Amino acid sequence: MLDSEILEQLFNAIHEHRSVSLELFHIRIKVLPLSIFISTQSDRQYLMAYSYQDKKIRSMRLDHIISIKYLDVSTDFELYRKELEEMKKHLWGVSVSNGSLESIEFIIHHESWEEHIYRRLLREKRCGYVERLNENTSRFYAEVYDVKEMIPWIRSFIGRIESISISNKELEKQFKQEIEEMYHYYEEEEDAL
Repeated sequence: MLDSEILEQLFNAIHEHRSVSLELFHIRIKVLPLSIFISTQSDRQYLMAYSYQDKKIRSMRLDHIISIKYLDVSTDFELYRKELEEMKKHLWGVSVSNGSLESIEFIIHHESWEEHIYRRLLREKRCGYVERLNENTSRFYAEVYDVKEMIPWIRSFIGRIESISISNKELEKQFKQEIEEMYHYYEEEEDAL
């Protein structure tokens, strides 16, 4: 089935507040479609739906859906739609990961002639908060469902990050390790020149 056909069927189910049975790579799951999101990073389309099996809202890639079967009309549609609206306040992208919030904070340094860095933080903060600590230092803070989605964006500030703290300590350790390895690599390259 074409993605456009899948999309049309999902929009109909959303409009009718109808539960559906989805076939995803040879498994079937019952969900209540709530909304369609598009990832700003990958341009992929995602179904945001309440999963009856998991008893939580999940995101699913549209291109993973093989077929749809309409089921009953749900009386709980508005309840889960409001829950999704509240969740959107803490979504960086489309992932809700395990359904619990993670926090991230980093401090970046920018020279006085680099005002564009501060403006970029303000422009790209999405659900985060930016605080100017002084003329050359800014703090970014966010509580999101999946900090991993933020890592590519955070990497774009490497060389300016003075400190970083992630509530997911395993992810924080991995991020700091990658930075150390990168610095070590470039030090070796400079020594070789």
